Amino acid sequence: MSVSRSEPPASGGSGIEAPLHGETESQWLKAMDDLRDGAMEWRLWGTIAWQDLRNQYRRSVIGPFWMTLSMAILVIVLGLIWSKLLGSPRGQYMPYIALGFITWQLIQNMLQAGCKVFIAEREVIRQLPGPLSIHVFGLVWQQLIIFGHNIWVYVGVAIVYSIWPGMTALLALPGLFLVCINVFWMALLLGLISSRFRDIPQFIQSFIRPLFYLTPIIWSPDMLPGRAIFVDINPLYHLIEMVRSPLLGEVPAMQSYVFVLAIAVIGWAVTFAFFVRYRWRIAYWV
Repeated sequence: MSVSRSEPPASGGSGIEAPLHGETESQWLKAMDDLRDGAMEWRLWGTIAWQDLRNQYRRSVIGPFWMTLSMAILVIVLGLIWSKLLGSPRGQYMPYIALGFITWQLIQNMLQAGCKVFIAEREVIRQLPGPLSIHVFGLVWQQLIIFGHNIWVYVGVAIVYSIWPGMTALLALPGLFLVCINVFWMALLLGLISSRFRDIPQFIQSFIRPLFYLTPIIWSPDMLPGRAIFVDINPLYHLIEMVRSPLLGEVPAMQSYVFVLAIAVIGWAVTFAFFVRYRWRIAYWV
């Protein structure tokens, strides 16, 4: 791996000297190189992500498909109960809740694991100079592997209830790509901030459950009178719709595309500015 992390000299007893004003452009280029070099090391982070999952299920008969079984049980139990409580036709509600849970887990895992993406790799970061983004790329790929296992739950539900989304389902691919672009900057930003402030992981963990209930996963926005504003401004809802709507045979609303692209642009702008400013400090913080 190429060296892309700069380590400005320390000054004084315990302080670390920030890059000089004249080095600002250099820091931007090094941050860009970090992201580029991290992406180029796809064989490395791809292998590591897969091996981490295999190690979790070593000596297991069905291996990572335990994740699929766990998701299937969750969808079946909650789907049967909530379809009755909400008075929704089971053939419509089961695929809706299945795709909601599967996509939500991808986003949730990225938010939670993203907080510790650098902390968990502290020894590697301290000893082996290389692109820091490689750890985020590996995390995204690992979660996509899990998503690939869990999506079979939807396939089973679709077969049982004779659901055929048609060619519209292909829109789920660019939708998933947009989700990955957004969860990448979220994980990178949270990982960077959490390296400095160790309360951030607990803060995110505390808000995950309320966000789950505020996001239309087990309920539909149509169930709310007047469509509450917290649905329209909820970025997690629009991210989920990028994948869920096409696989249900519906084209995502243009509002969702605009919202997701907007948070991608704004999120990446803020994250890259932080990455440029504090990237070199991560090795000291972890």
